[in-house]
Amino acid sequence: MKKLIVVFCLAIFVSSFYLCNVCAQGYENQETQELSPEQFSDYVIQLINNERSYKGLLTLSIDPISNLVAREYANDLVTNSYFSYCDLQGKCPDERYTDAGGSGAVVEIIKGFENYEGENTKLTPLLAEYLIEALKANEDDSKVFFSPFITHVGVGAAKNDFKKILTAIVELTTVGGTFAPLAPSVSLDEEIKVSGKVNPPFKFKAISVAYYDQTLHYQEPNYDNFDNDYLIPYFPPQDHIAYGSKTKARLVKLIKTLGFIGAIGASPFTGGASAILAPVFLHSLQNSPPKEIPFEGGIKVSSNGEFNGKISLNYQSMTGLYFISVLAELENIDYPVVISRRTVVVENPLNNTLGSSR
Repeated sequence: MKKLIVVFCLAIFVSSFYLCNVCAQGYENQETQELSPEQFSDYVIQLINNERSYKGLLTLSIDPISNLVAREYANDLVTNSYFSYCDLQGKCPDERYTDAGGSGAVVEIIKGFENYEGENTKLTPLLAEYLIEALKANEDDSKVFFSPFITHVGVGAAKNDFKKILTAIVELTTVGGTFAPLAPSVSLDEEIKVSGKVNPPFKFKAISVAYYDQTLHYQEPNYDNFDNDYLIPYFPPQDHIAYGSKTKARLVKLIKTLGFIGAIGASPFTGGASAILAPVFLHSLQNSPPKEIPFEGGIKVSSNGEFNGKISLNYQSMTGLYFISVLAELENIDYPVVISRRTVVVENPLNNTLGSSR
């Protein structure tokens, strides 16, 4: 009888060990199975929303335009083997998002990975989980990731097995209303019409304008290193004027450190120089004195959030790229939130060519 009991217990132990081993192998295979770029992106979005829900934040909706921008740019980076926030035409995240038809305010995070071990890089669930852990690992990155003002998301991923490189792009977008399309280009002496409707809980505050001096912001494409350590930060320009419903004062104070600084520091997305800056989302990052900028009227605002008016894009008679942002107020928040940020090209009215800065 004792022998039977020993044999029976041993059989249970062996069976249990075998089942655990099979389960472990099954889990490992599931974690390391290769996904298509679309499946990988969808899984990353699922993980993002899981993490946000753990913190009691609203889950993000998939924004088709942000998704398109992320996927197209991820493919462009690996196809042409360069690593930058600005494409080969010099267009940076806000301009690429505007060109695609976006009307919200986007924060783009790029992560690159180059496999030096000689093996092809695979888009796996495990790699997606590494990406999420990397986004959470850095304090500044996580403030973007867990911002309560982000409403939508888009994710793109692409790889190049010949170069053994991979890139993942996350577009975190605030959509706080519906905004009429802007003219893609205007003349220096021409006003541009702005209109739209700000949705609750946001309330219209102002339209702000910034000039983008490409002589200061130009990024030489990086063809040598597909690594976050070599990714040059992208900084949207600071506003130089604001327009509102009426001229309350000659100057208005807006916080213009403006930002999120995002960096990365978790395997396999190593490095610490991958940084971005995006306007006014979190009060904790506004740690420098406000910048005073002129405030003018000319914008009609209704009680239901609709606004319209015309503004001038003329900073020191400079042609080139201008940024137009919609700033909103939130109850119990003492700083403006950017809910739309788009770009417009201003051309020389005399020869219809761009100035030297673009």
